[in-house]
Amino acid sequence: MPNKTNLTIHAAQRIAQRGVSNEALELLVLFGSDIPAGKGVVKRRVLDQSYIDLIDSGYSIELADQAMRLCAVIASDETIITCYKRDPRPYKRRRKAVALGSANKRYCRRHNHVR
Repeated sequence: MPNKTNLTIHAAQRIAQRGVSNEALELLVLFGSDIPAGKGVVKRRVLDQSYIDLIDSGYSIELADQAMRLCAVIASDETIITCYKRDPRPYKRRRKAVALGSANKRYCRRHNHVR
């Protein structure tokens, strides 16, 4: 871990619980891009271009993949609040309703009824 980066107790617990490697977390902190998350914190993740830069810099593909699958919530003083594994694929909006049979009826999960 970089000397400047501090972990909260919660972050240390989650990192241990989720099996996050220190090397991948270090790459995330050093090469990740910040996305505003509100209330003075950012989500830091490795974007596609940074992933390519990691591999070009000589880091192993396995380690770069691990860093790509991580997301850390970081405070303004560079303290890691929490860290979790994310799906590296782009976000795809889920449908709220599921088709039921051949009829045009749909089951709404949110309100637990057929419409």
